[in-house]
Parts: sequence; structure tokens; C-alpha cells
Amino acid sequence: MTGSERSLPSSFKARVTVDPRPVLVEQLRFLFTLWKRAPVPVALVQIYLGYLAWNHASHVVYVAWALTSLGIITLRPMLAWKVVRNGSLAANPERWERIFVAITFVSGVVSGAGMLLFQPGLSGHDQALFTMVMCCWAAGAIATSGIHAKTFYAFAGPFFAQIMLTWILWPTAGSWYVVFLLCALFLVLLMFVRNADSMALNSIRIRFERDEAVNRLQQLNAELREAREQAEEANRAKSRFLASSSHDLRQPLHAISLLAAALSAVAKEPQVLDIVSRIDGSLQVMNKLFAALLELSRLDAGVVTVKKEHVSLDSVLKPLEDEYELKCREKRLGFVVRAEPLALDTDPVLLERIVRNLLENALRYTVTGGIELVVALQGENVKITVRDTGLGIPEEQLQNIFEEFYQIHNAARDRNRGLGLGLAIVRRLVRLLGYTIDVQSTAGQGSAFTCVIPSTAVVTGAIARSGAGVEEPQPTVSGRRVVVVDDDEDVRSAISLLLRTWGCDPIVTGNVDAALDSIAEGGARPDLLVVDFRLTGGRTGVDVIRAVREKYRDLPALVITGDTGPDSLQTIRAAELRYLHKPVQPEALRREMALMFGGQWRL
Repeated sequence: MTGSERSLPSSFKARVTVDPRPVLVEQLRFLFTLWKRAPVPVALVQIYLGYLAWNHASHVVYVAWALTSLGIITLRPMLAWKVVRNGSLAANPERWERIFVAITFVSGVVSGAGMLLFQPGLSGHDQALFTMVMCCWAAGAIATSGIHAKTFYAFAGPFFAQIMLTWILWPTAGSWYVVFLLCALFLVLLMFVRNADSMALNSIRIRFERDEAVNRLQQLNAELREAREQAEEANRAKSRFLASSSHDLRQPLHAISLLAAALSAVAKEPQVLDIVSRIDGSLQVMNKLFAALLELSRLDAGVVTVKKEHVSLDSVLKPLEDEYELKCREKRLGFVVRAEPLALDTDPVLLERIVRNLLENALRYTVTGGIELVVALQGENVKITVRDTGLGIPEEQLQNIFEEFYQIHNAARDRNRGLGLGLAIVRRLVRLLGYTIDVQSTAGQGSAFTCVIPSTAVVTGAIARSGAGVEEPQPTVSGRRVVVVDDDEDVRSAISLLLRTWGCDPIVTGNVDAALDSIAEGGARPDLLVVDFRLTGGRTGVDVIRAVREKYRDLPALVITGDTGPDSLQTIRAAELRYLHKPVQPEALRREMALMFGGQWRL
């Protein structure tokens, strides 16, 4: 493994490739930088060589040789930087590499010729000094050309060849030993240069690979951002689809629900009541599906507001304990609750929804054994665990169970075994509250879902039970004058019939003008205004309520909507209006009306 491979993450090794041409360009650029430093030390070496040979050689020859050698070494970096500036080097680095190697070869021939020209006329002592200085010159070339082996070879090859040739042609005592030492020095220098060239190339390649890796990471990050934006847009599109389609889907379902309730109130025959009961059962399943889809849509749309308060966990869990103890008894399952007396700063409604969904999920998939609800303070965190002895979840599917409509043990999509939305809602609620959810399960042995609540939510000291001593208002609506505005004729007929069976005096119209005329004809002030949110002509239920309240100030009003989009819900909430979602359960409508008649009509 090379140094460049070790420097990069394994996921990039197969992807990051470096073009050799930019590497060569960078290597030559570095080489040209080093060449700028060569003329000064070369001039100093030539001065000393001139000192040794001045009295033994032609002055004209020596000066010509020195100027020619120094001129090539001086002009070489000047030409190199001209090539760099005009872009020729980057355009064709291989061609310029060959040209500069050739120039350096000429420099080696000319510089090394000084040995043949001036060494033979010197004394033995001066010959040794001259040879030593020439060898130092060659060795010093490593500093200026060692990072590019071809250039050094082009210079040092002819340079050393002429030094050795001089000792062979004009032998003295020990000449062959000198030649042997020169060969050894030349080989050692070649080894150094080879290593220097390899290190330089690796260094440049590593830098390019890192740059390429950074570019690749930036590209991946850009792709991830784009994918995330697409996912978020798809999520928003899903919410928009639910918002736009749910109104049209809910209208007939809403009308059927109201008609079924009205029929149940007037029917006497057992066969008719049985049919109504079956219709009601199917409507309840559809209502659960719409309610779950609505909750998911509202969570994704960000319109669910967390309303935290100091609350005793007992007040949240006790109703669930009573409810699910009965449900478990009906399935002949055990049900155990072990909860420490704790108080939290939390949204009790959302927390109750989380625990309820976990209990419902456990109940649905547990056939024998039982269910255990445990609340304990572990370390600094509160852990709410729902443990069952049910069917369990295979390990490879644990990450999928929080996805929408994902059910492991319901391939036939039996509606009695849920819709596959409960855990998806749990995950979103947990994130909204800033908690975490953990699941441990073994196929065939059961599961344990744990909601971890951080220590910041724990409240010290005694907390009064939320809602203690508050009685549910009785849903009494008889004798009330109710104005209904809805542009769907079937819904108008159904709700008019239903309100009459409850003993109300309904005024049912399709628009605000007709509603005002009908109210004026009746004379008496209405008790409640029930308005569909989406009406014809581009008007909304909020517009109708404002128009009616111009004449009847502070008139209690209730919006019924099939929209789930964030814009519609935010419009209703901004107007501080209570609202119900279609299809409306008749009992839920009557309970809401009773609450509003009691004066609790504002949010």
C-alpha cells in the first residue's frame, strides 16, 4: 500500500484517481523553482576552479567554458518560467519535459568538459582538489534537480563520464582506484535521486488525491443536500396531496357518518340496527385511518405545537392503566404496571399518545403471556418501557418498523391488526418532544419499546395530578339553535337530520348570505355556528365566521375541515377557532358542541 492510499478513507480508494499530467506539471514547476537557485553556487564553484587552473590553462578557453556553462544554467530557469506563464507547460508537459532534459544534458556535457580541458595540466595535488570540487558540483545538483530523476541523470551522466574519462586517459598512481570511487559515488547519488524523485511524486500525488477527495466529498455533500431537499420536497408534496385529496375523500365519508348516526337514532328493527352497527364499524376503521394519516400529516407539516406543563406521570398513566387492564383481560393476557412516582415537564397529551400507541402495538401482537408497563428513573433519565411476550421482531427488520404502513405479521392486511401507522406516529412524536425511542426484540419471544426522557424534563417536588377532580361536561345540546354553513348538499342534509335527532334547531345553508338571511328570518340569536372550512367562491369558513360575527359578536364557532395542509390549519389556529376533522364522529361533534355551549369555545 502506498502512502497516498493510506492517507485516504477506504471508501475513496476506488473512486479517487489522479491524472499523471497535472502531477508532472507540478513536479516541473517545483523543479523550475529550484533551478533559480543554481547560478550563484555554480559561479562560486567556477571561481575556485579558475583559481586552480588559471596558471595552467588558456584564460580565454577557461572564461569561454565558464560563461557557456553558467549561461546555460542561468537561461534554463528563465525559459522555464516563460513556458509556465504562457501556459505551454500545462498544455503539453511531456514535450517540455523532454526539451528541458535535453537542455540539462547539454549543461552536463559542457560543465563536465571542464575536467577534460583543465585537469591534465594540473599538479597531482591540484588534480585531486579539482576532481573533488567537480564531484561536489555534481553532488550539489541533487539540491536543484534531485526531485526529477530524468533531469539529474541527464546532467550527472555526461558530467561523471568525463571526470572518469580524464583519469583513464591521463592516468597517474592510483588512477583506477579513483575511477572506482567515482563509480561508487555516482551510483550512490543515483540511489539518492531515485528516492528523492519517488518522495516528490508521492507528495504531489497525495496532495492531488486529497484535493480530489475533498472535491469528491464536496460533490457527495452536494448530492446529499440535493437528495435531502428532494426527500423534504417529496414529504411536503405528500402533505400537500393529503391536504388536497382528504377534503374530497372526507366529504362523502363525513356525510355517511352523520347519516348512520341519524339512522341509528330512529331505527327500531334489529336487522336495521345490525346493519347500522356494521356500517359504524367500517366507518370507525376508516376514521382511524384518516385520523392516523392526519396526525402524520400534521406532524410532518410542523403544525403540532408542544404545550409543556408540570405533570405527574401517574395522571398520564392511570387512565391508560385502567383502559388496557380491561383490554388485556378481554384477551386473557396479564397486565402489570410498575411506575415510580415521578413528575415531568412535558406535553401530557403527546406523551399519552406515545404510551398509548406502544401499548396498542403490544396488545395487537401478543397472543399469550402479558404486557408490562415500567416507568423508572435510571441514572438521570426517565425510561418508559412497554414490554410484551408477543410475536417479536426479526433483528433485520427492527429498523423498518417505524416506517409508514410497515407491518411484519400482517401480510394479509387484516384491519383488526392495525394500519401500520402507530409506530410511525410514535417516532415523530418522540422527535418532536426531544426524546429517543429504543427497541429490543427477539422473534417469537416478544419486544420491549423504551422511550427515554432526558433529565432536563424531570421535575423535583410534588406535582398535583393534572385534571384531578374535573368532571367531563355532559354532552347536552338539546334546544340549541345551530347555524351550519356547508356547500355540500349531502352533508347539509345529513347534519340537519342529525341535529334534529339531538333536539337542536338547525339552520343549514350553503353560503354566508343565506345564513344571515335565515338567521334574520328566525329572529333569535343563534347559539353556535358550525362552518365547513373550504367553501365555493374561494371563501373559507374563517371568512364566514368573521362575517357573521360582525352582526353577532362573540358567537361561538366551530370549523369542520377535511384539509390537512399546514396553511389551512395555521389559518384556523391563527383565528383562535376550534376545529374538527372530517369525517367527524357524531359523539365527538356533540361533545364539542356541549363544551362550546358552556363558554369554552376559544382555544
